[in-house]
Amino acid sequence: MDAEPQLFYKQLNRIIERKFHIVANLSESDFIDHYIMPLKELIIEGHIETDFRENRIPLLIVVPHNIVPLSYQLDSLREIIDEKHLEYIIKPEWFENAKGVSTPDKPYLLLDVETGYAMKNITPKKCVETF
Repeated sequence: MDAEPQLFYKQLNRIIERKFHIVANLSESDFIDHYIMPLKELIIEGHIETDFRENRIPLLIVVPHNIVPLSYQLDSLREIIDEKHLEYIIKPEWFENAKGVSTPDKPYLLLDVETGYAMKNITPKKCVETF
């Protein structure tokens, strides 16, 4: 199996494990068929190009907050990293679109995402200033 589909299915499994479909009031199969499989077709049909580079994620499935609230998504992260004060590290308002920027209201793919490794051990305030 090619790397892109493997990464896609790994992320899909995490979305299902975190029960995003329940929060979206859909069955698992309806959620996958309606929201996720159209994204897979972009990868399989070669409509996007991905590049596996150090400190980059070639593709990332994004489920927008109107389908699964950001608070639920952040709670899922809290469970993974076992951090009780995640709000101090990651604030929901940091995920708001900049003025004039819009994003789809259904799941979409982000391509060539930086992991943030270059900002390791830098304060959040300084990172935001750098961005």
